[in-house]
Amino acid sequence: MLKKSGNLAHTLCIGALLSVFFYGYSLAQDGFHALDPASEPSAHLPSADPVSLDSVPHGGVVEENSASVPVSEPALEPVTEPTPVATASSSSTPSPSSIPYKFYEDYLDSILLYAKNILPGKQEFETQRALIKERGRTPKSQYEKQADYEKRVANFDKDKQKEIEVLEKKYKAEEKAKKDRLSSAINYKLDIQPEWNGILQPDTNVDGYNARIAKLQAKIAFMESKITNTMETLLNLEVMSKKDEETLDKKNRIYINRLKRAIELMQDYSLQEYAKVISSEKKKVEVILGEYDPESEKFVVNVNDYYSRTVPFKFVGFLNVKPSLAQEIDYKTDDFLTSISYINLPFAMGADKVYPGAVKADIFYKNMEISNTGVFQNVPGFENLDGYMDWAVRADSLISGKLEPRKLDSLYAMKSMLPKTPKSGTWWSRNKNIVRVTLFVATAVSTGIAIWQNNEAVKETDRASVYYDNMVKIIASQDLDPDSYNRYNIEKMGYDESVKAVRSSENMRNGFYIGAGVFGAASILSLCF
Repeated sequence: MLKKSGNLAHTLCIGALLSVFFYGYSLAQDGFHALDPASEPSAHLPSADPVSLDSVPHGGVVEENSASVPVSEPALEPVTEPTPVATASSSSTPSPSSIPYKFYEDYLDSILLYAKNILPGKQEFETQRALIKERGRTPKSQYEKQADYEKRVANFDKDKQKEIEVLEKKYKAEEKAKKDRLSSAINYKLDIQPEWNGILQPDTNVDGYNARIAKLQAKIAFMESKITNTMETLLNLEVMSKKDEETLDKKNRIYINRLKRAIELMQDYSLQEYAKVISSEKKKVEVILGEYDPESEKFVVNVNDYYSRTVPFKFVGFLNVKPSLAQEIDYKTDDFLTSISYINLPFAMGADKVYPGAVKADIFYKNMEISNTGVFQNVPGFENLDGYMDWAVRADSLISGKLEPRKLDSLYAMKSMLPKTPKSGTWWSRNKNIVRVTLFVATAVSTGIAIWQNNEAVKETDRASVYYDNMVKIIASQDLDPDSYNRYNIEKMGYDESVKAVRSSENMRNGFYIGAGVFGAASILSLCF
């Protein structure tokens, strides 16, 4: 009885366990679904685009952000294996010609990245090649046939060389692809302007333009240093072709030249501000009327405001006044007002600024303008102030038009122009080869002409001798008939012309021989300097 009870208990336990198993299995089927390959989460590695300066400081190290792929719990049913995610490599790098560069600094940093990407492949190739070269022959084992060993030894160096050639061919193909990407980056077609941020607009005052000039000067110093370091690194890596080096150098010089031309633009904007003519409000100043001349209808006048805190001036000249009005004025100046037009060039007097660059005086009597002629003179005492004479020279240049703005605009700085290269060295160092060639040519030409004229003198001498002999024969014949007389005159004319030609050729020969000697001596001396 107890035995049957025990068997029954075992049976019940087994049944309970089976129930729990199947119940748990059904829960697993409801709670865990098989993964659909189409819904499999994909991992996208960051592209190899050059990092923008907005996210990485200039000169900082570029770090790749690896995207983490979520790991799913394996399903109870078999699933399709997901496609492996490709790692970021040089082969997956986008074409540099399609990368938009916001700043020139990005462009230089990107080129450095492409250049430095070539080094690891070169180092790996050289390491593997060295290992192959250092590999020694494996000794003959006790199980190796002598014929096989001899064949292996005979082909050992050949097999090593073949393995090196395969390795070198693979390396050159990869290196060419990387250098092509570097060349594409260097020859980026789109124009990359400096980060202007609106500074090219004439929308501030002289102090604002001076502040911009200071920023541009700092930018030039920074970029010149960065460009120098970049070029030195690239040249040391020896990964650029001569053409790419020239292209990059040209772009660098254009970029720096744009910044320098922007400084010229700011200076011209400042000059335009200084050259502006401003008119003061009409106000009462000191007016001194001198003698009136009724014949010329002019008053001698002296108008000044020495102690003005804005426009101190001294004007001396004449007022054009009709006699009737002159009688009304009667040397009284209470009803006179004056407005001064002046250039916007300040002169610093301590912490204050004044504008003594007056160009025109408008004088009013009872609000009626009176024409005048005259000149502005230096305000008494200003000549002794520090910096006034320098200010006066510049003010006079502005007023006279000798110094005038060039009326530049923003396009002046944005143009793609190479800077003018100043001529280096002395005039002789730049032109000595041309001078030497010229002197040698002059020596040769002079010598040639002298020899030619010498030959002409010899020919004419021979011809003169013939004429002379004929004349002697006619005289010796003592035949004084008219025909003999005419032949004598003809021979004499030929003789005289030949003698004249001989003298002319000899003079030219001697002159050109002297010239050849002078040019030859100068040619020799030019070789010594």
